[in-house]
Amino acid sequence: MKKLFTIVAAALCALTVSAKQVLESTWNPWGETTTVDGSKISFSAAWAGAGFQLAGEEALDLSDFDYIVVKLAKCTGNANFAIEYTNDGSNSLTDANKVATNASAAAGAAIVGIPLSEDYSTNVIQMWIQATQANMEVEITEVYAGTEDEFLADKEANKQLTSDISLTGWGTWDKDKETHENTAEGYLKIDFTAAWGGTNLWFGGFDASEFDYIVAEIEPTDVVTQLFVQYTNAPTEEGSVKDQTAQAQPGQTEISIPLYASAKNSIAQVAFQADNAGTVIVKKLYWKAASATGISNTIAAPASQSNVRYNLLGVKNGAGIYIMNGKKYMK
Repeated sequence: MKKLFTIVAAALCALTVSAKQVLESTWNPWGETTTVDGSKISFSAAWAGAGFQLAGEEALDLSDFDYIVVKLAKCTGNANFAIEYTNDGSNSLTDANKVATNASAAAGAAIVGIPLSEDYSTNVIQMWIQATQANMEVEITEVYAGTEDEFLADKEANKQLTSDISLTGWGTWDKDKETHENTAEGYLKIDFTAAWGGTNLWFGGFDASEFDYIVAEIEPTDVVTQLFVQYTNAPTEEGSVKDQTAQAQPGQTEISIPLYASAKNSIAQVAFQADNAGTVIVKKLYWKAASATGISNTIAAPASQSNVRYNLLGVKNGAGIYIMNGKKYMK
């Protein structure tokens, strides 16, 4: 009886063995801003990258699969991934025959799946990874071609509820209105010398679809602090816009914005602004899933405010979308 049970169990295991195809990946840096040490890839500059060749004498046929899946032991910043194909069956890419599919991984991600093109999955040539910010590191433990079910099961097992956004490498909208630096604790310190300057981090179309909120933790300050999110793709529902803002009043320590469901896969940039001269210290900024605990409501100004309004460019009483008493209006 034990022998029969062993045979049946072995047969069941054989039926459930993964059909995935492990891809032996040897990553090659694009230039001096990327270094590769085995499975570890370090990027010293934004938009640095590395790639590896999948094709040999012929293009690789992965038409039995739905995704190339990359499993990560470390991801310290936001990264973009791509699979590249030829549209003519050759094993050599040119500008004329190149086709690509893309995916993004947020900081802290353990897994990312790049969808395979249904039309060109017989002609897979190479894939690459690109950092969206400087001084980040990725450690890759496995790359495989798998079915949608395999990827979704792996993704569920490695579900990410929050993802920190780097506080280094930020830019400036107007140098006459603000300066910024990182403190010894790693915080982002912004000194606004005039109202509605901006300190921003550019994403260029980052996919944050795994998350539902962006949350900022700040130290108490004397100014109104505004968190700004911009999308590359505007939501389609009537009355919506490409930008979102929320504010923390003086003394408050958190700002939370619920992301547009129809556009959160296309984050263009995030920024901080202030309504007056003063110092804002950002302690933490992160994406957050609704299933995570402790979701806060969006902070808005109380009703008893001055009724002074500024549009998103900081123009007092200007036309367009504007903020008054912590709420958004259209003029």
